[in-house]
Amino acid sequence: MTYLSDRIVKAAPEIYHGKLSFSGNTALNDYLTIEAPEHNDITLTRNSDNIVLSDGYYAIHCVVGVNNSNNIANNLSYRIESGGTLVSNTGSSTKDNKCGVDNACAVVDVSANSTKTIKIKVTEQNGTTSINTDYCSLLIKRVDL
Repeated sequence: MTYLSDRIVKAAPEIYHGKLSFSGNTALNDYLTIEAPEHNDITLTRNSDNIVLSDGYYAIHCVVGVNNSNNIANNLSYRIESGGTLVSNTGSSTKDNKCGVDNACAVVDVSANSTKTIKIKVTEQNGTTSINTDYCSLLIKRVDL
């Protein structure tokens, strides 16, 4: 048996858009710095390497651009961490047999009267890389519970 709601609720998402950075060369298990947002409609707390989310449903997308001297040998992989657990697919700057980079995406729900902390973590490091902030993006979309 199927039950359908007698009403449909449409909500425009609140948006956070910012950049990522890191001082010096990255290493395995580093957390990237979250820069001040370029646009923000979401009530949240931004610290140097994390964002604290309040109640709501979130879709998080992250792209990390790197500087390196050898596009094939020097690259990194990264994931979104929520509450100490890696929750996204693996994003990667590897350019082997493809065009561009892979983004990391996650869906995070935060129950009423609680918070979750998200971070961007380097999960694989090959060669020497540094972060190119101009080619990084952190996009968070939120709707109410």
